[in-house]
Amino acid sequence: MRQVDPAIVLIASGEMLEDGQVPGELRSKYLGNLDGAYGSDFDWTGGFLKGSWGNFDGMAEHWYASPGRRYNWRRQRNLQPDKPNDDALRKDRPDHLEYARYTANIVRSKAEEWQGYQQRFPAILQKKTFPVDRRVRLLRR
Repeated sequence: MRQVDPAIVLIASGEMLEDGQVPGELRSKYLGNLDGAYGSDFDWTGGFLKGSWGNFDGMAEHWYASPGRRYNWRRQRNLQPDKPNDDALRKDRPDHLEYARYTANIVRSKAEEWQGYQQRFPAILQKKTFPVDRRVRLLRR
């Protein structure tokens, strides 16, 4: 693609670490503290950064907003290893303020997760690989 158009901007699809992705047998080890999970087999973005570095310019985070549902970490930690993480979801009735802040809180957590990748993959800063927010602005140009 770059041979045809050297100015092309290539965007990779990412899925940063979240407690809801921790496989059953590793819940007790990583829930609430994902630091040791960066680069693990269930870290899509970390694996992509390790295995495909240099083949893309930015990374678009893949996530779904689901107000009205919230993970119960205590319940998730106690799930049997063969049970899906979704069994730890509980219904939540956010008030208007919580509902309005929901997406902003997700974006903040993704920015914090991106900083974790920047610490572990310093080339992100050197090569100016960008996360979701800059990608959106870049596509609007």
